[in-house]
Formats: sequence, C-alpha cells, structure tokens
Amino acid sequence: MQEISIPSLKTFFENKTYSASFVNTLFRKLKEKKEERIDVMFGESPKKKLYLVAMEGEPLGAFYLEKNAFHAISGKDYFNLLGSLPEMSLSYYAVDPVFAKCLLIPSQNKPAYRGGINGQELKKKIEILKNDQNENMILLRNQNEVSFFYFKYGKGVESYFYQPDNRPAEKEIEDQFLVYVLSHDLSLLTMEIYHNAPVIPFLEHPLTKDDVAGGIIEYFLNQKPKPTSADKMDFEPDSALFSFDSSPPASGQNSAGVPSSPKGKGKWYLELVGGEQMGRRVVLNKPRITNGRMKADQMLANFDTTAPTVMQDATLGQTIQQRQDQRQNGAAAGVLI
Repeated sequence: MQEISIPSLKTFFENKTYSASFVNTLFRKLKEKKEERIDVMFGESPKKKLYLVAMEGEPLGAFYLEKNAFHAISGKDYFNLLGSLPEMSLSYYAVDPVFAKCLLIPSQNKPAYRGGINGQELKKKIEILKNDQNENMILLRNQNEVSFFYFKYGKGVESYFYQPDNRPAEKEIEDQFLVYVLSHDLSLLTMEIYHNAPVIPFLEHPLTKDDVAGGIIEYFLNQKPKPTSADKMDFEPDSALFSFDSSPPASGQNSAGVPSSPKGKGKWYLELVGGEQMGRRVVLNKPRITNGRMKADQMLANFDTTAPTVMQDATLGQTIQQRQDQRQNGAAAGVLI
C-alpha cells in the first residue's frame, strides 16, 4: 500500500475514533469560524485510507488510495465510506494549499507519463517542464513512499518529500528532484507527470447555513441528483456514449448508407455507461448548426462547453505566485491563502 506523508502546518487532532455527530459538529464550527486556510481530513481503516480536502469548512474534493492509484470519489461516497468502514479513525491537519492541490491532481487527472525512470531521459523531461509555462506536477514513488514536486511558469514552486529529512540541500526544486532520484536505485523508482491538470471541487456554490443545518454528512448523503441538462452532467472520459435515434424512412440514408436525420428529424442522446450516474440517458436538444450547404446530412449540436469552477487562480494561483516570489527573494515560505 502506498503511503503519503502529510506536511502539517497545524495538527488539530489525530487518530480520533469516528462518530457522525463529531464530524457534523466539526464542520459546523469550521463553517462558523471561516478561517482562511486549507485542511486535510485523513480517515484510516484496515480496509481503506480516505482523504478529504476542505477550505473554510467546505469540502473541495476526496479520494482513496488503492494499490498504486488515487481514486476520486464524490462527497456522498466519501461520507458513506467514512461511516461504513470498520475501525475508522480520523486525523485533521491544516496544510499548504499547494500540497492540497498536489493531493487532488492525481485523483482527477490522467498522467501524461507514467512509468519507470531512465537516467538519460530524466534531464530531458525536467528541461521540458522548465520550458512549459503551465502548471505541472511530478508524483514520485520510491517503492511505496510518495513525494510531490510542483512547477508553474517553468519554475519549481514546492517539493513535498515523503521523508522531509531526505530533502536535498539544493535550493531549486528541479535540482532537489534530480539529486534525490539519481542518488537512489532507479529500479525502485517510478514517476507520473501531470501537465496543466485542473482540480474541480465538489460544490458549484458555497454552502449556506441552511445547507448544513442537519449536518454536513446528511447534506452530502441526501444530495439530489444533478440536473438532467446535458451541459450540467459530470462524467469521466470514456464513460459516455452519443447516439442518434432517427427511425428514418428507407430513403433517409446518406451516400454511405448510414441513417441520417432527414429535415432535422430525430434526436441525439447522451448515455452514461460508467460512473455514479451510469444508466442515465438525456436528450441533447440544443440548437443545431448545419455542417454544409442547404440540406446537409450531417448536423452538429451547438454544445455549451463551459467547465465547472476550477480550484486554481481564485484559491491557489495567488499563493503559488507568492511562493515563487518568496523563493526568488530568499524569504521563508509561510502560510499564504
């Protein structure tokens, strides 16, 4: 089982036996205080390790570890597992916001690279990151120990070693990474590289007092299904299929013999074939754009591709820029939110 070391800025409690009333009271108090910080609640059971990232008492994202993978889960699944797994204990920490993002990136995104480390190719990969103006992260595994290295605008922002005492003395993040890797047996190391990977929070709007009047657990467990409008649906890649139901007459075929939509008749559907909402099938009834002149066989929906709010510039971007400024000016990094 892989292990993550949490670099705590402040420890609120550790190894406390789970109870629903305690968790509800905890998040109610956090919501009332509105302290500007990011926290991680770690739940440990003999069967699973659960992680929840929260900001000002509002859950942002959750995942569990299994073998060598981070698995994102919904707020409903997180609190359901929290109450159903045996011998669940809880720990709660204030953390660096950049570390919080490093935790959520691998659970919500697929890496651009995953595999072993080739000494000759390693420096080339680092040079690519140094020339990339986007956000990038390296997840490094030394057998079961997980470390994170975060880059933005071609510069290393922060490193989080599983064993902080093993952090090389080099000032630059990329140098710390190279020195650490090249001083270990490469056959025991693997890495994942994430390019410009977004982090999307659970909630589309802040929680109100009414939302959590009955407790944070009840709020998530009783969440209503998301709207059936296709542009509000949330699904993973490869978990949805588009289909067209035209039932055309015999003449309603194009030159390739494929059923078409004569005079715009018929409907496009989106059906989820994986994930929490598997089995849902909704009509895509947005206005259409005709591809071609006059009576064209091919018609494309004019989809609204506006993405959900991404936890980056508003909550972390400023912190990351400040961290870079501090590093360049030689100032010590502090709690910046």
